[in-house]
Amino acid sequence: MNQSSQNQAIPICPICSSESREWGRRTGDGRTFVLFRCSRCGFAFVHPRPSLQYLSDFYNRLGGCSSGDNLSEIRTTEEAHWSEMEYPNSTIDAKRIIGRLQRLKPPIDSTLGQRRFLDVGSGFGFFSLEAIKNGYDVIAIDLSAQERMITKEIAGIDPIPSSFEDFQTEGKFDVILMSQVLEHAVDVNLYVKKSHELLRTGGILMAAVPNFGSLFRKLLGVRDFYVTPPAHLNFFSDNNLRKLLVKNGFGILKTEQVSRIDQRVILKRLPILSLLGTQMTNALSRAFFLAMNSIKMGMFLNFYAIKRGE
Repeated sequence: MNQSSQNQAIPICPICSSESREWGRRTGDGRTFVLFRCSRCGFAFVHPRPSLQYLSDFYNRLGGCSSGDNLSEIRTTEEAHWSEMEYPNSTIDAKRIIGRLQRLKPPIDSTLGQRRFLDVGSGFGFFSLEAIKNGYDVIAIDLSAQERMITKEIAGIDPIPSSFEDFQTEGKFDVILMSQVLEHAVDVNLYVKKSHELLRTGGILMAAVPNFGSLFRKLLGVRDFYVTPPAHLNFFSDNNLRKLLVKNGFGILKTEQVSRIDQRVILKRLPILSLLGTQMTNALSRAFFLAMNSIKMGMFLNFYAIKRGE
């Protein structure tokens, strides 16, 4: 292969347009995926990109956008409720995120008299439900038939069977929620640019993603819990997620680092901790996660970004 062909084979970073280098390889869904990392901003991503049709088929076979070190697949509303009772996760995040949005005071649609809320990738509907409880007019979209069914039963709304790429609507939104979504996107610029177009001035995009700069990722490398192609295609740190949002017209209102993981996952990886008992393991986990967040190496990034006046 000549030098020109080699250069063409090296993908350019979609965030800062710098050169990227191969970072690692990971097997998933019977395939081997190659991961590249930007030499400038540190953004990592799968290349070549799988097609939207392949991803749609993958998620429907899986029953949803399952990712990380899941211990079981959820197929029914009852299983979703039991999972949250055993290990509250989405419900805790939903209350925290919707509460934060309430304090940031996004605009209100004057014709509706309430805020319009778009839940992208609604999952099991816990975020939509919390938004509805707080007075939002919610529209949800999701590719997975299984997750749409569960969202309908939990939140009482019928999600639109659409990718964000194909989603069309009239009017503008006051809030767009992308919780654990951008890591799945084939084109991250399209997602953020389209969010900017769909929001009214002063509207807020809330994005939550796994942190590629986390302590776990640095220790585990390509074996990290959330380096899971083809479910996850993009791997963000604080720096490059900020760049992506600002590049596409947003101002950053608030950032947070959040760390939480199912104790069963911890015990699966470190069974010796079972000798300490549940209370001690939980206490050590909380202290450890608080320390991770304090040094900006938490497990998840939460960004609240505003569409400024044009």
